[in-house]
Amino acid sequence: MTNNCPDSIFSGHPTHKTGYFLISQDADLHVPYQRITTDQPCCITLIDMQTVTPQLFLKLSEHTHFFLTEREQEIFSRFSYEKRKQQWLGGRLAAKISASQLLHPGNKDMPSALLTYSILPGDNDRPELILENQGAPTKQMSVSISHSESYCVGMVAKTISCGIDVQVITDKVVRVKDRFLATSEETLLNSIDTKKTSNEKFTFAWSVKEAVKKGLLHHQPSFLSGITIQKIDKKQNIISYCSCDSTRHLYKVISLKNKNYYLSYTTGESQDA
Repeated sequence: MTNNCPDSIFSGHPTHKTGYFLISQDADLHVPYQRITTDQPCCITLIDMQTVTPQLFLKLSEHTHFFLTEREQEIFSRFSYEKRKQQWLGGRLAAKISASQLLHPGNKDMPSALLTYSILPGDNDRPELILENQGAPTKQMSVSISHSESYCVGMVAKTISCGIDVQVITDKVVRVKDRFLATSEETLLNSIDTKKTSNEKFTFAWSVKEAVKKGLLHHQPSFLSGITIQKIDKKQNIISYCSCDSTRHLYKVISLKNKNYYLSYTTGESQDA
């Protein structure tokens, strides 16, 4: 391996781990990854495509049969743009590593397990985990994938639904804040931390709402305005509780932050509003 071990982008998280995942011993194929374990019934893997050298990405592209099933390989072969290929491959690989570590806890590397399941688009293009020996989506586990800039993240949870979103902090969300943020939410954000910039506050809110939408409202075409951040507990991580127009529950969302990114995720855990 010629790659350096990936730097941690969410190093403040107490159970954050970095390392390499073995894809194939015969091909000497290892992928740098970052893992965030949580007290939720899920596993989260993040791959920084900047740590995947052009040589390694070429090698991965030429050896997809080691970690992608035939159906996944067929989808990957359709992409022609290099950035889209990297995003798709990075996201799917991150999710498959998460599934491997969730299904086989205690085993550092389970390369053979990567071919025992597929992650394929289901309804509304939401990714679904399909066990190869069953040929149908498993109802016991859910999948969510996100990417922003060079970061690809995959989450697999032992719940009916889950959602994850990673967002680079940018001023783009400031321009559209009126489309997804109510005045009451803006007041809440300002009261939690007066030192945060507008870019940080609104990127955080966008990330939280995206996680909820992807996990719980993927079947609805509505914009993020249908999700409301009701309260925020700022502890070691940032915990938000969101309501949705279509339900009477408050959904828990956990967020992590580093200098340039927010990462938010939910397993659908809720409480009465």
